[in-house]
Amino acid sequence: MPVVAIVGATGKTGRWALKGAIERELEVRVLARSPDKLAPLLADLGGQSEDLEKITVVEGSVTDADKLETLMDGADVVMSFLGMTNPPEWVVSPGVEAVMGALLSLRKAGKTPPRFLSMSSIVLGDSAEQGRRAWGCFVAWLVPKVALKACFEDMQAAEDYILANRKAMGLSVTILRATVLKTSSFVKDYTDPVKTYKLVPVSDTAAKLSFFVEMQSVCEAFLDVATTGEYEDAEVSVFAA
Repeated sequence: MPVVAIVGATGKTGRWALKGAIERELEVRVLARSPDKLAPLLADLGGQSEDLEKITVVEGSVTDADKLETLMDGADVVMSFLGMTNPPEWVVSPGVEAVMGALLSLRKAGKTPPRFLSMSSIVLGDSAEQGRRAWGCFVAWLVPKVALKACFEDMQAAEDYILANRKAMGLSVTILRATVLKTSSFVKDYTDPVKTYKLVPVSDTAAKLSFFVEMQSVCEAFLDVATTGEYEDAEVSVFAA
């Protein structure tokens, strides 16, 4: 099974990737500024006390190059669930640049850098038409341009950096663009083969698209893409099944 490194594992979405990786018995590494948050977080997710022993924790920030290299050295996949927490301060773009910089350093050191999966939104880039179909034209304009302008500018800058540099840096980077995220009392069993999401290529103009997708389902998609190797160096959208 692959070694999975998670950036943003204590956030609202990333925590479900952590839960899923543990349930699937993957070797898990996380970057955490406050490792002491992990035990109560796992308890909130319904985990067991021994689950903490299954995680390799690297204490540090996403902008700490040495810590990132430690996190990712020997991993197969690194997944980022970074999101803005203190608007209008950017988090996603600086984090993506730092991750890719650390991956490049590993490659220059003669090591094999892991594949990088980065979360974004369907209203960005060449999936914007899907965003309009799923959200409606007005909402797809209002949210990124007005209501959450700084947040979406941050994500767009991250996408721009990935698309401009992944090939030149010799890195494998996939962008997974989610529709509107939601959470509910539903608890995903990550060992259940029944999928609660669907991946829709940007080129698909006929698929039925959902307005919402569960955060847990997005993380299910990330874990599946991480283990199957699908959509390498591509952009793909994530919707509810």
